[in-house]
Amino acid sequence: MVLRWWVLGVIGVVQVGACLPPEAPASVVSSNGEEQPITPRGPRVVSHAEAARSGYKSRAVSLAFGSGADGSQLIERLLKEADAADAALVSDISINLVASGEQGPTECRTAVVPESVTETREIPARYQLVSVQKPVTREVTENEYRCHMTSHLEQRTVTDYQQRCSQVSRPVQRSRTSYSSQYDSFTKSSRSVPHTEYYSENESHTECRMEPVQRQKTESVPRNECRYEPVTHLATRYEWQLDNQYTPPQVEVYRRHRLRELEPNCFALEPATATPSVNATADGGTPASPSELPAAPAPSSRIEALFYFDR
Repeated sequence: MVLRWWVLGVIGVVQVGACLPPEAPASVVSSNGEEQPITPRGPRVVSHAEAARSGYKSRAVSLAFGSGADGSQLIERLLKEADAADAALVSDISINLVASGEQGPTECRTAVVPESVTETREIPARYQLVSVQKPVTREVTENEYRCHMTSHLEQRTVTDYQQRCSQVSRPVQRSRTSYSSQYDSFTKSSRSVPHTEYYSENESHTECRMEPVQRQKTESVPRNECRYEPVTHLATRYEWQLDNQYTPPQVEVYRRHRLRELEPNCFALEPATATPSVNATADGGTPASPSELPAAPAPSSRIEALFYFDR
């Protein structure tokens, strides 16, 4: 028996400030002045119905993860896998966490869909739907990506200009005129006759000029350093998320895809056993019964999706 239920999505508008990446330009202007739209690169996240209408070939993808996973990094890893595989569309993203319950293993699924999408999901017959407990508040320690302004002392070569003066001596051309008296016997009178001579002499004066001087200088240089740091804070989450040390994704940072999470649904997993075959025997001759066969491994926590390819 396959159970079905419908979840009606409500458009959620989340405003975030500086933590959002800048939006890529939607168009470019060519040399002749025409505006051409830019086709976004990478796969698009769409609903299951839109992906089915595309007629593209699909492939199921499942990426396992362990305790302490970050939902944002899981979605980023999945989208990178889709981009590397040259997928055109991605749909049916779900994050599945397996936890130990009182009645056996429990799997809780959280679907990640485009905004304002009505999803119809099917529960496999081997799963029994169980109630989802209300979120609880606990103190958790998680790695958060934080940035701090720090200063470092650095040796730098700087160039200064200093005024330097010196005494210089340069030759200067000068002249001097002397007069001599001459007697004219014809007129019986005397007259003064000028005589000019030219000479050079050294003249000393001060000259100043600006000269570059390089020196080593220790300066305090500010720098923005970013890294993951353990941060302890109160978090309100589901019990099975806290047991797995799982951090829910910040879907609002994916501005291109416009994603949101649906409400989680949990299922009690029935113990899985291997299917008996003609080659599976308990004593070498008689076929083994299901109770005598080894149990199949329990499902692990994973993120799943469908990749669609246009060729």
